[in-house]
Amino acid sequence: NINVHILGLNLMYLLVENNLSEFHSELELLTTDQASTPYISFPITLERQLMVGSYDEVLNAKSHVPDPSYSFFMDNLLQTVRDSIADC
Repeated sequence: NINVHILGLNLMYLLVENNLSEFHSELELLTTDQASTPYISFPITLERQLMVGSYDEVLNAKSHVPDPSYSFFMDNLLQTVRDSIADC
């Protein structure tokens, strides 16, 4: 379904931009069926991993993107994660 694919990409964008309030607002608008698709569950899982500091899991997620279109956002997100680790 192209709709959930676009919604998932938007969630990835919000993660990269660190706009977590809008990320969570968007999640509230999703149905259970939408949230269970790989396109949506992938950014949800990433956000949870980022919140608990599981950076190694975020780094490994690049090889498990639900669609190649997610790679652009993953590259940006991984750079942010690397910068955060370097700042520690």
